[in-house]
Parts: sequence; structure tokens; C-alpha cells
Amino acid sequence: MEQPPAGMQTKELASATSTRSHRSKVATRYAAPYDQVWDAAVRAVPKLEQLGELPLSKYDKAHGRIEVRETHTTPQEGPQTSAEDLSFKGWKDDFVIEVRRVSDMETKVTVHRTVLGIPGFRACRGHRGCIRPRRAYEPEVSNGEIEDWFLTQIQDELPKK
Repeated sequence: MEQPPAGMQTKELASATSTRSHRSKVATRYAAPYDQVWDAAVRAVPKLEQLGELPLSKYDKAHGRIEVRETHTTPQEGPQTSAEDLSFKGWKDDFVIEVRRVSDMETKVTVHRTVLGIPGFRACRGHRGCIRPRRAYEPEVSNGEIEDWFLTQIQDELPKK
């Protein structure tokens, strides 16, 4: 099993300028029938759940939809002295996995991801050395790495030909 990408996996510049939630979209097609791909996706979800804390997953085979919500916390070891150390306490991930029949022997899987940063502190504007707690979640923009990794996990779960 390939190791999952570590960390939040976001585009720094896009996230820094983002003012609202962004939903990523990464897709691939598998040369396998819908039921096999659905079952492989269901078997792969626990690997995705293990990346975070307190995962909550919902499965809807009739509509080809799996939803996974999880929280990640960033360990805060030792004193935090720089603004970067204090910037995020973690993040929340919302994944929507859509499994769609293309033909009898082809199935498309699309992974959508919405990331929200759990802010720690930010510098006060105009006041050097002043930091204050952040209050709301901050939208981030996924770089697609976790979505790609999950799609490879589905491939690994498919029966070998």
C-alpha cells in the first residue's frame, strides 16, 4: 500500500487568497463493472478515515455516493514562538466520492474534497508583535494529492485480472 501524503495538502498561494470554500475534483475511470468498483471504494474508505480523527462516513450505493468528514489536529509540542507555529491548529476535510457507471465494464470515480483550516492565531494588523485568536474556519484549496492517493487505493482494492 502506498503511503498517504502527509499534512494538509493544499496550494499555499491559492489558499492564502481564497475567501470562500473550494471543492476540488479529481477523477479517473476503471475498466471494471460498477459493483466491483463500488465495493473497492467501500474497502478503501477506512484507509481515508485513518488519516484524520473522529471520522464520520455515510454510504449511499443507490446514488453511488460516499461522504467522509474528518478532523486533523496539528501537534503543538513545546513553545510556539513564530507566527507560523501559531497559524493553524489543524483542518477539517469533507470528501465526497461519486461512483458512476459509464458502461457495463467501465466505471468513473470522482473524489471531491473541501478543506477548512482550523486557525490558531494571527498577527494583529498594524501592531507589531500582537497576536490574537482567530475565530472562524478558513477556506483552503486542495492540491489534489490526497484525492489521487485515494483513487490508487481503490485501484489496489479491485480484483486482479
